[in-house]
Amino acid sequence: AAMPFDTAPQATAKRPTQAQVLAMVETLAARMKSNPDDPKGWALLARSYAALGRFQESADAYGEAVKRSPGDASLLADQADALAMAQRTIQGTPTDLVGEALAIDPQNHKALALAAASAAERNEFDKSLDYWHKIARLMPPDSDSTREVAAVIADTEKQRAAAKSPPPPSTVAHSHAETSAA
Repeated sequence: AAMPFDTAPQATAKRPTQAQVLAMVETLAARMKSNPDDPKGWALLARSYAALGRFQESADAYGEAVKRSPGDASLLADQADALAMAQRTIQGTPTDLVGEALAIDPQNHKALALAAASAAERNEFDKSLDYWHKIARLMPPDSDSTREVAAVIADTEKQRAAAKSPPPPSTVAHSHAETSAA
């Protein structure tokens, strides 16, 4: 697998090979095992694992950082993100972690974005849009981030409209039971 920084503009500079990167990460992991009380070290290890696509190990390392740095909304959001990548869904524990992060810092952008993604994954598009609008209000006007959020909002509104539109005629015959019960 290509490393994320392979495409970076400074790619012409001497960059570490994948083997060197793995060696650095293993060294850091060994250092954290012998000196586990450093939340910054755990967070660095977690980010390193995520960059290597090792999301479960990343989530575990964020968990260690969270234990040693209670009340850090950003670490909780990062842990939720890594765990969601590891289990390929944000439902369950990642969503619980996002809730904890937002309880600490209701304006944490990453936690809000993850909460929005979680709601959308459950087809709760109104709730998802509430989170995205909150993020939009926290952004500086006319920034790239603001434009990205506006695009996501537009996309989520399209998903909501599609979810609300009646099914195509071919499926209507099969869904009479649901419609009469609704």
